[in-house]
Amino acid sequence: MTSPPESQSPELLLPKRRVWPVLAVLAAIVLGVGVMIYRISREPLPLRVLIAVDLDGYWWEGSRPAAALADQLAERLADIGFEPVRGGDPEVTAILEKAKSPEEAARKLQAAFLITASLRPQIIEHAIGRAGGGARPPGAPPPPPPGG
Repeated sequence: MTSPPESQSPELLLPKRRVWPVLAVLAAIVLGVGVMIYRISREPLPLRVLIAVDLDGYWWEGSRPAAALADQLAERLADIGFEPVRGGDPEVTAILEKAKSPEEAARKLQAAFLITASLRPQIIEHAIGRAGGGARPPGAPPPPPPGG
């Protein structure tokens, strides 16, 4: 048997592999995992509900009537298994105050559902005379004046 010449080492006899394909695959895997983690963390929670009732402002803007209505609705939704967004958490309040719209707030709070309403209370006076003022069908003549 002959031994390899002294000038050739065993490293020169083995073929060298390129490193960049391995690094490219590793980078793609790390990028894919990062994108998945980001998407999962931003995904809405399936039962979270934000209730945004505009009644002299939203409840997070200090409207007491809107807060009362939202609390009543939140109790009903909690009874059937939903997770309504409550205002006691300082992080939730900060997000709601910074949001420009209820849709943006729902997205930032990861709410899967958004219940919105805009209520404008107003007083309507109905002039009811002495003659009654009961309901009558459309197109019917007005009732005769009293005593006539």
